[in-house]
Amino acid sequence: MIGKKLISTVCLATVACMPLAAFAETSDSKESSELSPVVVSADKVKKQDNQENVSSRLTVPESAKSGTEVFTRKDIEAMHPRNVFDILEQAKGIVVTYQGRKHPYFIRDRGGDQMGIILDGVYLPWSAVSRVVASLPVNMIESVKVVRDSTVLTIAPMGPFGADQAASGQGFIIITTKKSTSPETELNIGYGTLDTQKYQIFHGDKKDKLSYNIGYTKAKTDGKDNWYNFSDSDSILLKGGYSDKGFSSNLMLYNDRTTSPFQRGLESNGKLSSAKWGYDPMETTVIAYDMAKQWNKQNTTSFSFSYTKVDSDFHQDTFGKAPVATVKYVDYWREYNLWHTIAADKDTLKFGTQYISWHTPTGTAGGFEGQEQHEELYGYYLTDEHRVDDRWTVDGGIRLDKRHIISGTGEIAKRINDQWAQDGMTYSLGTSYKLNSIYKLSTRLAYSRQPVSEYLIPISGVTLHGEKRWKYETGITADYNKAFNVALTAFYYNIDNCKIATNQTTGSGVNTTTLYDEADVGRRGMELGVNGQLSDHWKYDLSYSYINSSNADDNSQLSTNTYTLRLNYKNKDIAANVTALHLDPFLSYGKRAGNFNRVDANISKDLDKNRTLTLYVRNLGDVQYATIYRPSLGYFNDVGRTYGVEMSMKF
Repeated sequence: MIGKKLISTVCLATVACMPLAAFAETSDSKESSELSPVVVSADKVKKQDNQENVSSRLTVPESAKSGTEVFTRKDIEAMHPRNVFDILEQAKGIVVTYQGRKHPYFIRDRGGDQMGIILDGVYLPWSAVSRVVASLPVNMIESVKVVRDSTVLTIAPMGPFGADQAASGQGFIIITTKKSTSPETELNIGYGTLDTQKYQIFHGDKKDKLSYNIGYTKAKTDGKDNWYNFSDSDSILLKGGYSDKGFSSNLMLYNDRTTSPFQRGLESNGKLSSAKWGYDPMETTVIAYDMAKQWNKQNTTSFSFSYTKVDSDFHQDTFGKAPVATVKYVDYWREYNLWHTIAADKDTLKFGTQYISWHTPTGTAGGFEGQEQHEELYGYYLTDEHRVDDRWTVDGGIRLDKRHIISGTGEIAKRINDQWAQDGMTYSLGTSYKLNSIYKLSTRLAYSRQPVSEYLIPISGVTLHGEKRWKYETGITADYNKAFNVALTAFYYNIDNCKIATNQTTGSGVNTTTLYDEADVGRRGMELGVNGQLSDHWKYDLSYSYINSSNADDNSQLSTNTYTLRLNYKNKDIAANVTALHLDPFLSYGKRAGNFNRVDANISKDLDKNRTLTLYVRNLGDVQYATIYRPSLGYFNDVGRTYGVEMSMKF
């Protein structure tokens, strides 16, 4: 059952909000109580300009939208982030942690569960996802959607696949790159501290039935002295689209070549780690194609295909010693999706299948070098969203994932061949009700049963089992007026056999691997967001997230309280933006991490209608903090205050 405190919180918030309704502004958009898609951003809750088509498998049901957050192109430009992870740090309930390792970034949502990342419909491979996304130029991004609810069953697998993933997925990050609707050409040039340089050119156009985009980005930095965190990357994005008489198709090609060493850790004695590891280079290629045919007003059949290759040369050297031989890692991912949508007057029914193949003939780091691994997954789903009337919707779905290990390695030494894992099953049920032009309520319930990943290594005396999870979520949104809008979500997860990372490890160097325990865990929490436009010049977006676990070890690794703030000012040709983040202290391998307040800021001036000059500073207070500690490597601290200038020119 949902904890009493959570129910009390939602009920009290609802009661407290009711008197404010009398003071809510009336506008044309509030004349009707009909349900409509929304975007949660610094702007007032509003219809989403780039909302996915109803037949898209990335579309979320009405009941899941209270747990969905979208950062639009304008939001991203205002934040002036280094990469996608700077954007995600501002999302409610998400904690981004960083380490100088093969997987530098981790996205932890609602208590440590991982989130899948989708780039233009492509489910990115776990083996390189954080480095691929870290290199993705933010100027090429149209939107970043955070779907916290993993009960949206049409997107990707719910359980572990080709990964040392410890738990069921907790949702997805959906990244959409720019797609031109009119002629546009843009050039960006930037320079900052640590000899950070960026050069980007983008061009796109749409003519009748055809559209195309082409973009190139060069980004490099020398990093901090002796930290071994320099980088140098070249990225190319090509997109083309065709649409005519109920038929549409899109093609995307993304290629990135990066030299990316691993930042040195700061050991407990105050010295930098002697590890000299990194990729030189790592090349990522993503090709994606999708097509859709609308047979009539109700029926649409869609197909998509993607191919991803990550080819990297990895070196594991030691400062002060002769270099050792480079190790090559190659990963291939292929994905096929076929689904059909029936959009009737009262129902939207989707059913489809998904096939994903992961193959690494070279093996992976972490004790699996030189050991071929090949897996495939067959996913099947059925969902329906029923509109009872203009205010009330009910939705439900079921997904089955069948995972086949063709060739693999489990628990470091154990070889696996031609083995089918236990089926993964997920069931979901949700409902949404719009009380009036201001308030909307939503509730979701889900049950998931997922197999244990063969790549997890248990502590001595423990046998890891498949996970079972009941998920309860309820939310309320209140769209009062232009200046004040509120979204509150409360959740409770009852998890049997939850995997908990311990302080124990096995192996050494780059092959150091975490050992896991398991326990029955209850996680409860809430996410509160408030946003609005205070005047013609000022906008704000404030969030607070709370999380607590019934298991002491699990709870110690969580930031109990997380706060974010975005403050935007715009007056004629001057714009200024501030973002802030607070994380509570938590433990990383038994060492204290987190516990910081960071502020970033920027100010820009439109020199004319086509040229904008921006000055930015990150970590304004020069706060020294880390979010991950690694045994034998130390803390991976933030680089501290950095600043720079960027010129944007449109033609």
